[in-house]
Amino acid sequence: MTGAQPPRPGDELPLATRAGRQIPNEYAEEILPELLQEALRLVEPNYPELVRRSVSNTYNCVGMVFAARRVHIDDLEVDAILREDAYIRLNDMAQALEGDVVVYRDEAGGARHVGVVVETGGLVKTLNDNPVERICVLSKWGYGGEYIHRIDYVHEAYGNHYEIWTHRRTV
Repeated sequence: MTGAQPPRPGDELPLATRAGRQIPNEYAEEILPELLQEALRLVEPNYPELVRRSVSNTYNCVGMVFAARRVHIDDLEVDAILREDAYIRLNDMAQALEGDVVVYRDEAGGARHVGVVVETGGLVKTLNDNPVERICVLSKWGYGGEYIHRIDYVHEAYGNHYEIWTHRRTV
């Protein structure tokens, strides 16, 4: 992109980690409202506890978390971003605070989805009756919605394992 020209589909936003490595990304134009509605119809009836916040195709979950909702970033970039931006993995879910990043992983350990913690507090029981800290996450699901949901309430394609990473520093 140059000067004041608006971005075009396929353009890349100048975006780098703190370590200086460029993060590959791609600008996408908004799709037709009918297609956005279809994306919502495919997800929302199957996940009635989701709370929709927004609808857009111009960014994905990684772009929402690490690029202020401006672009699509491949989920293969997540681990490098966490490492190069000096995120720290929390070992205790009770330490999670609003603004921390949730990474969902598949069986092979690959990052498949990310979100941001928006609420914490208190123990609740999950669907399998295990007590966990009550943590709500804001994340972008596919081509359509941005949703608020429980940390353990995501599409199976996003993986069964999740971790919380923080950018907080203590003195």
